[in-house]
Amino acid sequence: MNKKEIIDETFDSNRTESYELSIQASLNGFSYCIKDTVRDLYISLVTSPFEQSLTVDDDWGNTVNQFLSENDILTHKFKKVHFSFESQLFTVVPTDLFIPEKAKQLFELVHSLPDLYEVRFNHIKDINATVLFAIPSTLTSFWLFKQPQTIFVGHPTPLVFLNSLSKASKDEPTIYANFADHFFINVISVNNTLRYCNPFEMHSIEDSAYHLINSCKLNGVDPAKSLITINGSIEESDSLEKLLTNYFKKVSVDTGFEGHHYSYAIVKYKKVYWNLFNLSQCE
Repeated sequence: MNKKEIIDETFDSNRTESYELSIQASLNGFSYCIKDTVRDLYISLVTSPFEQSLTVDDDWGNTVNQFLSENDILTHKFKKVHFSFESQLFTVVPTDLFIPEKAKQLFELVHSLPDLYEVRFNHIKDINATVLFAIPSTLTSFWLFKQPQTIFVGHPTPLVFLNSLSKASKDEPTIYANFADHFFINVISVNNTLRYCNPFEMHSIEDSAYHLINSCKLNGVDPAKSLITINGSIEESDSLEKLLTNYFKKVSVDTGFEGHHYSYAIVKYKKVYWNLFNLSQCE
């Protein structure tokens, strides 16, 4: 993560109640963006890497307080606040089978919950799915002290939500992949039904391509008849796209929700920070 601070000249700290704040935390740092809801325009993008990465065992109290002291604007009142934690610790279950009181039990069928972490969840109505995700409890408690109305969003939730909106032709599979710093999430659906959602460690573009192709085959999907859309932070994006065109019917890059608008200086980052920019779509 590189330090970045892009603030449009139209930004007005006295108008934050008409703005939406989206923030994403990871063990490497924070990033956030601000959208002017009146103009439906993203007017701020800030990334703040840590001098030293945290671990799953760290207490986030001092880290959150320091970050807020350096970014006082985040303590203002916003129209909406969405918050996500970048992590592979998630799973997806059918909403019909989900019982909130058993969220932790369901989560631990797939992952071990680290100490000082809690389980939260998001419902995605269109595909009758619930995303369960782990997030440090000290991170949520210290953040909520300043922004008590925050909506927490699982890291894979925007990608799964986008997948639920796909209008593919009958029997035409759709595959999405979102890349973070050290891992990526792969989502597959057929006939608007979610078939698969899983994270993979990021090692090389060849390794990533293998997992994307193999995931299709494991789910009875023919890559040669499928559209795949990739977004997020990929160092060798062009090389990966070129490699995938040898196996998939079509490869699309930088495709997301329609209707988003960005100030001139921010628009070039919409693919890299795709997840961050789309948190506000998930309630």
